[in-house]
Amino acid sequence: MAEPFVPTDLSGPVLVVVPDGMAEAAHPLSQAIAARGRSPELMEQRDFVSGHFADFQVFACGHLGNNTALRRRYTARRAFVDTFFPGPGGYFVKSVPDPFSHCHNCVVAGASSAQDLPAAIAVLADLVLKSQGQLKRVH
Repeated sequence: MAEPFVPTDLSGPVLVVVPDGMAEAAHPLSQAIAARGRSPELMEQRDFVSGHFADFQVFACGHLGNNTALRRRYTARRAFVDTFFPGPGGYFVKSVPDPFSHCHNCVVAGASSAQDLPAAIAVLADLVLKSQGQLKRVH
């Protein structure tokens, strides 16, 4: 029997990881998280290391090719978002429960292009604002 999903707690340490040069696009998500928990750290993907999964609830924005945090989940078959899926005009928002056994969830705002990523971020920011500080499973 599968373990029940443990909501993503926004009152603890949260890290938002974005493609290089796209920090401004993540501000709606950062503001939403701060409104429901505490202010997250915002990091461009070039500074991300896998050890961050142990210390933070990670919100990863982008796709396999432009975000190291997403690459790790992609290769673990936990979040398939790349330049082909979800495709032009689409986005992918998904929570990944405790993917590396660190008692932290990962949440993905994915899009195949930089032009479509703000839509994914906006949808996720809206879900965070509705969460009351405990983000339930999203997909």
